[in-house]
Amino acid sequence: MLSLSIASSSFAGEAIVTKQIIENIEALSNSINSSIENMNTEELKQYLITNFGATPEEADFLAQYQSYSSPSLLGFPSNPQIGQVYKAEPFTIHVAVDASVAGLAAVILPKLSIAGAVASLADALAVASAVLSLGSTVQITPSYTYGYNNDGVLGWTPGYMDIKIV
Repeated sequence: MLSLSIASSSFAGEAIVTKQIIENIEALSNSINSSIENMNTEELKQYLITNFGATPEEADFLAQYQSYSSPSLLGFPSNPQIGQVYKAEPFTIHVAVDASVAGLAAVILPKLSIAGAVASLADALAVASAVLSLGSTVQITPSYTYGYNNDGVLGWTPGYMDIKIV
C-alpha cells in the first residue's frame, strides 16, 4: 500500500484535502496496476504513450523498470528489526509547464528505487499524477518499513512518502 503525506501552507481544510489526495493516488495506483500487470513490454509501452503522454524513450525506460526486481539496499541499516522505518534522502522534482505524467514518473521511479526497495510503476505513475496536479516544485521523502510484505517475503517495503511543496 502506498501512503502519502502532503505538506503545504496551513488552512482549515488541509486534512480533508490531504486525505482526498491520498485516496485518489491509492485508487489510481491500484487501477494502473490491474491494467498493466499482464501486459507484455510492447503493450506496456503503447499504454504509457497513449494514457500518460510518454515519449517512446520514456515508455521504453519505464517498461524496463516494470520488470526490474532487484532493489539496491545502499543506505539501509544492515541489521534491521521488523517494524523499523527507514527514511531515505529527500529529492526534489521540478514540474515543468509542459510536463507529462510519464515524464515525471521517469524521473520519480529510479529515485524511489535507488533509495531502497523497488517502487512499482503504478505507484510512480500515481505519484507523478499527483505531483503534476500540484503544478509546483516538490520535495519527496520516501520511507520504507522492514517487515513481511503481502507475499510473505521479509524485506524493505515502500511506506509513507512525504511530499512538500517548495
